[in-house]
Amino acid sequence: MALWFTSPQLGNRRDVQITNFQTNQKYTEYTIDICLDDIRWQVKKRYSEFADFHEELIKHIPTIDAKSLPPKKLLNNNSPDFIHRRRLALDNYLKYLFQFFTINSLQLPECFVNFLDFHLYEVHGIVRKLAEELFLNGDKILSAPGKKPFSISPLQMHAITRRIKLAEPPCDSNDPAKDLSHILDFLCHVKYVQIIGSPDNFGTSTIKTQFLSFDVSFFKSVEELILDCVQTSQITGIDNLKKTVRHLSIHRSLTSIR
Repeated sequence: MALWFTSPQLGNRRDVQITNFQTNQKYTEYTIDICLDDIRWQVKKRYSEFADFHEELIKHIPTIDAKSLPPKKLLNNNSPDFIHRRRLALDNYLKYLFQFFTINSLQLPECFVNFLDFHLYEVHGIVRKLAEELFLNGDKILSAPGKKPFSISPLQMHAITRRIKLAEPPCDSNDPAKDLSHILDFLCHVKYVQIIGSPDNFGTSTIKTQFLSFDVSFFKSVEELILDCVQTSQITGIDNLKKTVRHLSIHRSLTSIR
């Protein structure tokens, strides 16, 4: 599972590279390959998106070199030679940012997280995104009539399980809406839950959610639990649910639960 530590860890792998590009008559789109430990994913961005991102980034962190992004070119910006040089320059720009945040042990700003899809594939980004969603909608979900189950993925459950074990404060951003405690409070009260995985890779990444481990002991009030396409042998904390769960449904999953 992808995990970015603010302070570099021994053996922790962080790589970013522009591996390809596609050009049409209007613009060129660059394929960015991100690697954290054993997880890889891809993001595609145009130069205009780089420019918007860079403008926002230097507002948040003025110590970043404002000239590190290659400048905009108005004419002949689709020539093969120019695209090749811009690709190399953008590649160096991303490597510079990775090195900058690593050397300075800085928390990744939200614009960086969103630009490179950390909110989809990296533990902190996933948890912050879910925390904000539940901060805004958690009470509405809990008070909704009927028994419609709250749907959560093994990826989100795995990220919560990993995040809670880290020696870090529950809120690792400047936005209190992204506090881990919003998730834990919601999971403590939700009664109907379905955890649905997939045998396919998640998004553009190498993550297979079906095989991720996670803990379900966060659910303190759950009465109905549906497990679909998960590796049940990887689930821990199931004994904690025996006092509350009235119905457990398992689909497309192994049947050994500990």
